[in-house]
Amino acid sequence: MKTIQQHLIHSTSRIKSGTPGGKATADLKSEVVFSHNGLTEGDILRLTEETDLLASLKLIDFEYSAYNYRAYDLSMLFIECCIEYRNVPDTPYFKFNNEDYPSAEIRKQICRAYLMARSNTGDPTDGEVNRLFQETEICELAVHLMWAIWGVDQHIRGEKISFGYLEYAVVHLNEYMNKKQRRLP
Repeated sequence: MKTIQQHLIHSTSRIKSGTPGGKATADLKSEVVFSHNGLTEGDILRLTEETDLLASLKLIDFEYSAYNYRAYDLSMLFIECCIEYRNVPDTPYFKFNNEDYPSAEIRKQICRAYLMARSNTGDPTDGEVNRLFQETEICELAVHLMWAIWGVDQHIRGEKISFGYLEYAVVHLNEYMNKKQRRLP
């Protein structure tokens, strides 16, 4: 039986490489943008004095920010819909529920809104929306791997905050393994 570390090393090399089933990032051809790279609902604030919804939203907590594929933050946001951190008093101090994962229709609406916000030309085509949607499908794998590695790292470091870092890593690794079978050829 492989250890978590062996799964992470193998999966990371497959997603980066050009081997069959492991060439996802090479084929992605996604635009690289400045990304938050840790986007959760708690990182989006709505300023109540603003009347325009888009203008009223502000992002915070940029400690993981860097350049990344444009779909990474959207993928992270979709995954975070499944994770509850508040009002979870018992270990591992979070709950993961796949039933809260947004439907394909909702995810496509969010992709459309993202493209509209970045464009000066109006509504994106269905092809552009579908392309970004496909990018999020692949980037979700990278998100799961990144947070699995982060959870293991925090566990090894003996982080003092009461949180089930190893359990968090296992959830993300399991989600990666399940989605990889459906999303990578």
